[in-house]
Amino acid sequence: MESHPHLLFLLICFAAPFHLALSGEMEPLDSVPALGRTLYKVIDAFPCVRLLNLSGEIGCANPGRGKVIAPLVRFANVNATTKPSTILVTLDNLQDLLERAANDKNFAEKISGVLLEPGSDTRDKLKGFSPAEKFPLAKFAPYQNTSHEWNPDGSGIMWNAYDFPVFLLSSNSTSILLEAVLKNEKRKQPHNIDVAEFNSVMQDSVWSSLPPISASSSESSKTIILAVTSMDSASFFRDKSFGADSPISGLVAMLAAADALSHIDDSQSFKKQLVFLIFTGEAWGYIGSRRFLHELDLQSDSTRGLNFSLIDVVLEIGSVGKGYGNGVNTFYAHAAG
Repeated sequence: MESHPHLLFLLICFAAPFHLALSGEMEPLDSVPALGRTLYKVIDAFPCVRLLNLSGEIGCANPGRGKVIAPLVRFANVNATTKPSTILVTLDNLQDLLERAANDKNFAEKISGVLLEPGSDTRDKLKGFSPAEKFPLAKFAPYQNTSHEWNPDGSGIMWNAYDFPVFLLSSNSTSILLEAVLKNEKRKQPHNIDVAEFNSVMQDSVWSSLPPISASSSESSKTIILAVTSMDSASFFRDKSFGADSPISGLVAMLAAADALSHIDDSQSFKKQLVFLIFTGEAWGYIGSRRFLHELDLQSDSTRGLNFSLIDVVLEIGSVGKGYGNGVNTFYAHAAG
């Protein structure tokens, strides 16, 4: 289960005329929607999300259930601020900011949210930047020696929990936020400032079956072939890095197989029950599959119709996007049990 925040950019201008539109165009305030368009601007951004499981939590989230509303400041000026603020930071300074927040309670209390500037040279900078661990998912390794650094640039910052929202801005949004920050730096009155507002929603893993399983019918006696794949990759900003090779290539392959099988006229004649599972959070310690097994053990409503004792085969479809090309023409299957 993961939190997926949305970001709104809010202009509070109590001392200014109420006809300032962010586009620079004047709009008559003859209705509530017109006022909303003047005061609010939805920002195109990609969130760092909060992931939860039985052993703890990682990632970013609002500190409570309410909205987060805080003035915008630049990272270079954060030490001078006297109130919790939304910090605009460059990629060069992101790791420094997050490490300071994790180790300095007084500094962390100044942070209500973080907005990351992408910059024109972000792609080149990211070549030496990795928020993952140096040995990803080491505690699940099938061997005891986990000292090897598979990912030498790894900082591990995405495996910490941050009690403030963090967003990667789009290029267009960055120019809007930079303009707002510059205005705040020039303003002398604290009640006439630009602030950022954050909200949250949720999303989960999903499963389906062929032929369809009816929870109201008698329990099926067919043994189950469980086809599973993942819907997301490990990234500090999940919506910016979908994982086209892994895991999305496996997801597309499984959906294609499910679509092809669904066109068979008499799926009820299948000797085995097909169940398709798409997990979220697998790259974060197998959160989705571990939660699914927990729900299955509890016989909860989310897994109604499935019987653990009838599972005959589990087929995990991983990265298949680069199975052919660049001199590679072989797929590998790993069997266990």
